[in-house]
Amino acid sequence: MPNTTASTSPTPSQSQKRYGGVPRKRNVTSRDRNGCITCRKRHLRCDKTHPKCNNCSKMNRVCEGYAKRISFCDETLSVTQKAQGMPSTNARIRPTKTTLVETRASPKAAIAAIPEMIEDVCALQDQTIATISPNSDEPGIFDGEEWMFQDWELASWSPVDQEAVYPCASGPLPLDAHSLSELSIQLDPSSINLGQIPTIAQPLSMHSALGYRFMSFPQDEKYIMRLQTNQVEGLEPILPIADVLMDETVMTSHCWSAALAVSAITASKFSSSTAECMSHASHHYISAMQNLRKAFPPDSLSSMQVSGCTSGLLSWILTHLLLANFDLYRGNLSSWRRHLRTSGRIFSKWHQSILHDRRGRLLASTFARMALLVELQNSDLALTKVQDMNPGVATHLESMMEGSDSSRDRILLLIRDVTKTELKFRHRPELQEKWARKMQLIDQKLMDWQKRLPVSELPVDTGIAESVKFAAEPGSTIPPLEVRPLSFPNATNPITSAVNYAHFLCSRMRANTRYMPNGAQSKPPNTDSTVFFICRIAAGLSPRGCAKHNAFGHGIMPALVGSYRWSSDLRIRHWINSWLRAYEDQSCREGLWNVRQARRLVSFLEDESRRRTLTSGCWGIVAARIEDENDPTCDDLSSIEEPYSFFNGNTSEDEKGGPFRAVVHSRCPTGWETDHFIIA
Repeated sequence: MPNTTASTSPTPSQSQKRYGGVPRKRNVTSRDRNGCITCRKRHLRCDKTHPKCNNCSKMNRVCEGYAKRISFCDETLSVTQKAQGMPSTNARIRPTKTTLVETRASPKAAIAAIPEMIEDVCALQDQTIATISPNSDEPGIFDGEEWMFQDWELASWSPVDQEAVYPCASGPLPLDAHSLSELSIQLDPSSINLGQIPTIAQPLSMHSALGYRFMSFPQDEKYIMRLQTNQVEGLEPILPIADVLMDETVMTSHCWSAALAVSAITASKFSSSTAECMSHASHHYISAMQNLRKAFPPDSLSSMQVSGCTSGLLSWILTHLLLANFDLYRGNLSSWRRHLRTSGRIFSKWHQSILHDRRGRLLASTFARMALLVELQNSDLALTKVQDMNPGVATHLESMMEGSDSSRDRILLLIRDVTKTELKFRHRPELQEKWARKMQLIDQKLMDWQKRLPVSELPVDTGIAESVKFAAEPGSTIPPLEVRPLSFPNATNPITSAVNYAHFLCSRMRANTRYMPNGAQSKPPNTDSTVFFICRIAAGLSPRGCAKHNAFGHGIMPALVGSYRWSSDLRIRHWINSWLRAYEDQSCREGLWNVRQARRLVSFLEDESRRRTLTSGCWGIVAARIEDENDPTCDDLSSIEEPYSFFNGNTSEDEKGGPFRAVVHSRCPTGWETDHFIIA
């Protein structure tokens, strides 16, 4: 029952006493509001029968049930705090969303924000990297499938949006120390924990006196100049190191060591002191690995948190990208993939912070390009699988390649699409209509790629170049083939333009090939002319120039091997084989590929195909590749082989032409087969 006792108003003296002294607490009791919701709406007395009251049942009304008991708390303290301007302790604080804001820092503010330089970056081993608490909302890299399928809002990152938010993104990337942008972060004050903020290595610049402390040898100054002036041929199209080399906040000790290692190893093949350059490269590689392990222990990938500054993340990623290119140059593809896999996991976890920085977007496109190279080399070891990367991030990286201004990036993506569809076509030729439709779509994309090419990147027959021919095989009665070269005299980079166009022709030839259920192969009618056109493009190049220019990339070798397999003309096949043999005079590698092993694999497959055809009548090769080592986990970098062999001048089995393993997938009368061979 409500209280009906009349209350008297306080006298003036009582009012003064009440508000002048300590406020009197109000004794508030809870009202009796435990009836059903239907009776309370109609202001009726409820009999509180559960689960439905009798009043609603008698009146044929729907009983809406019972709400929780409403209790009234003492509000004296909150009223007093409001009068005094103090925040209420019981008030609900709505957490603010973490947002990144890129601002321009004044010279004085930038100088004031930089703490005292530490003596050496190796002191990072004494600093504690915070661990993510189990209750943290930030998705971890090993949290299972939940983080992999979250909405990352990558669709909002369109080129138009980037230009609107970052109007300077289209300008040159190198900046002076005073114009480097800083990132500020808005955090909920209650969530700040100084113990969880990781310490990032202090930046050092080569323009300062401290920058030269990274130079361990007198020749390091020459190595730095090679990086500044883009003399490391083949690296710029893959990793534009000159654009980030001047950034003091990214180039830490391990970054400098990795960059010097790449410069030194590339200089070793074009220097009179080859052994000395290799020794310097090995020293810098080991130094970069040691400093990287000290700055980022093996558990950093799952424990480190970002406190608003992405320079540490960019330094981490850039070092792995540089070391990956170092390993690719020396032919260690296993270490190459492990460095890239670590970079991919870093980017997958902190991609939102990285993409808010234009330096991060540059490194993201670099990683997307290198991840595509890994997939072209061995799709089974791709870096963008679900266990390594968020699917939304992988899709965004692919869209970056599709929208790239570089014709090289776009043709590599189309080569991958042709290869994937071709393998499915070979495997299930009975679904011919399905694969034919997909191949037609890819062929249309290839034609669109050609239409976007500027006139300077189209082949030209100058009519003055001498024909290229090779001596006939001993005992052969077939005259050697003379190939008049095509050139790209107006292209900015003639070798890149030639390689791109050769792959365009080869990809169109593969896209227009059809496979029959009986194992037959229907080639396009212009196969011979297309193959000869590719040979004319190769005749305008030298194997030495291709190996040097494509030392970190894809190269022309796959296009020539594809032409060799599609052609039935013995003279063309002999010409291609002789042209590829010239790689062994300089180096057996062209970027991803070991040309000597590729030639031996093709020769072995021809002999094996003839043998299988005689015994079983049919042996259709679906796919064949050189078998790679299984990549162990990339979290512990201690398993990466360090190039101690450089000191001793040892050569690998690949360079000496030793045996190697190959895996061949084929269709035979008994069904699908997978064979492993050791090719001696």
